[in-house]
Amino acid sequence: MTTSNLYTLYNLVMKMKWQEIAKNRMAKLGVSQEKASEYLGVTKGAFNHWLNGRREPSISQIGLIFDYLGIKDVTLAADGEFFVGKSEASDHKVDYQAALSPRKRILLELFDELPDSEADDLLRTLEEKKQMYDALYAELEQKKRKKKAG
Repeated sequence: MTTSNLYTLYNLVMKMKWQEIAKNRMAKLGVSQEKASEYLGVTKGAFNHWLNGRREPSISQIGLIFDYLGIKDVTLAADGEFFVGKSEASDHKVDYQAALSPRKRILLELFDELPDSEADDLLRTLEEKKQMYDALYAELEQKKRKKKAG
């Protein structure tokens, strides 16, 4: 399997909401919500609401959170989720295996054992399914908005 294929699968697996990235990093560094909220100049309650998804900070506030936690190479996807890039691992020696759930570890191990052609087929299938589910979700959201408006 090529490194490129493994990195693509890794990104599919590691694509996370910003809260998950921040919570994982805070736990690894031992940073409390109180310390982070002080740094950001917001109340602990507001920061807690952000981390638990009850309220959404601005992109610049998310950037400040990541900067405070030393997360440097992050890409925001169109669906609002984030990818942590390669430089994060090299700059901070992050052990991504430790951050993976048992299911994600098994998936990576199984993927690593596949021949390149089968790995490529699996990636294509997963990407197609994701696009299909994203389209269904967008359609449902659009119907909800129409129902609310009408």
